[in-house]
Amino acid sequence: QVGGESLSIGGRLLNEQAHMVIASVVLRDIGVTGPQLTRIGWSPLLPAKMRRVRQVLAMPLPAPEAQAAQRSHEVYVEIGRFDEHFFRIWRLPRRRARNERQLAEAAWGRVRQRLAANGAIVR
Repeated sequence: QVGGESLSIGGRLLNEQAHMVIASVVLRDIGVTGPQLTRIGWSPLLPAKMRRVRQVLAMPLPAPEAQAAQRSHEVYVEIGRFDEHFFRIWRLPRRRARNERQLAEAAWGRVRQRLAANGAIVR
């Protein structure tokens, strides 16, 4: 819980804010530092939702400036769109998956464009 509010759905499934807490632990454990996340304005959720969990993240992070938070959120949304296409590929018959592959490639291209626009090194 954060401030009395649950980070789960029905006490069983983690909600989106809980996933950000977990993401912060994973990022910390693979060597990403608070200053690195601060520099890029890491805020995958909308500011109000991110504010709820900021104090329980694995590393202290100040609230990013509004534009940086918006750019970070847009990357997160684009990654979600890519994920939707990517996982549909595995559930569709091969002949129908071809279109999903094209959509997934286009979505990943948009992720790369947003990252490059944010100053990230994209390989």
